[in-house]
Amino acid sequence: IAHMDIKPDNLVVDVGPGAKLTLKIIDFNISILDAHKWMVLPGQCGTVGYMAPEVLGDAPYAPLPVDRYSCGVSMIELLNVDRDENLDSCFEDFVAFATRLQDWSPELRPPLVECPSSPSCPSSPSSSSSSSSLPRYPSFRSPRRALRRRKGQLLALVER
Repeated sequence: IAHMDIKPDNLVVDVGPGAKLTLKIIDFNISILDAHKWMVLPGQCGTVGYMAPEVLGDAPYAPLPVDRYSCGVSMIELLNVDRDENLDSCFEDFVAFATRLQDWSPELRPPLVECPSSPSCPSSPSSSSSSSSLPRYPSFRSPRRALRRRKGQLLALVER
C-alpha cells in the first residue's frame, strides 16, 4: 500500500496492553492498494509540505519513495527537532534515518524496515507504568510533548 498523504494529522497513537504505544495510519482516501516498486504515477497528490520533490514536478514518479519522504518529514516534525538541538544518543540514529528518508533522490531513500533501534532507548515502559495512566490521543499533534517526555518509548511507535 502507498498511502500518498503521510503527515502527522494522519497518524494516531493507541495505547495497548502493557502501555505499549502503537502508531497507526489513518485516512486512506487517496492510497494505492497494489503499489509496486516499478509503478509510476502522474500528477500531484498529498499535502504541501509533506510531498516529495518529485511529486511537485511534471515527470511521473514512484509512489513508495514518495511515502518514505513524507515519513521522514513527519518524523522530524513529530520529534520537533531543531537541527542545532543537542540530541540524546537515543534520538541521533532516528533523526539521521529520518533525514535520509528526505533525500532528494528517491533511489537513496531507505526502506522503512531499516529504521534503527537503539539499546540505549528501551522500547518498553518501566514496570511502574500502566496503560490506564496513558491517554489515547486523537492525532499525533497532541502527544508531541508527551512523547518527548517518554523518549524511551518512541522506538516502540515504529511498527515494522
